[in-house]
Amino acid sequence: MQEKNASFTMKLEPGLRNQFMKAAAASHRPASQLVRDFMRNYIEHHKKRDFVVAARKQSQSIAKRAARSGTDEYAMMREMENLLDEEDGDE
Repeated sequence: MQEKNASFTMKLEPGLRNQFMKAAAASHRPASQLVRDFMRNYIEHHKKRDFVVAARKQSQSIAKRAARSGTDEYAMMREMENLLDEEDGDE
C-alpha cells in the first residue's frame, strides 16, 4: 500500500530560504527532495544516538550488577551473552 504524501509547512528567514533555493538549484536537485533527504538522515542519526545511549545504559547496569555481586564485569557480560544465545536457540 502506497503512502499518501503529506505537506510540511515551516517558517524561516527569507535569506536562509533564498540561499537554500540557490544551493538546491546549483546541485540540480529539487529543494523538497533535499529536505526529505535531510529528514531521513536526521532520523537515522537519531536512531543511532538512541542505540548508543541504550547500550551505554546497559553497560552501566552490567557494571553495577558486577560490582554488587563481586563478579568480574566481563564474566557477567559473557554470561548474559550466553543467556541471550540460549534465548535465540529456543525460537
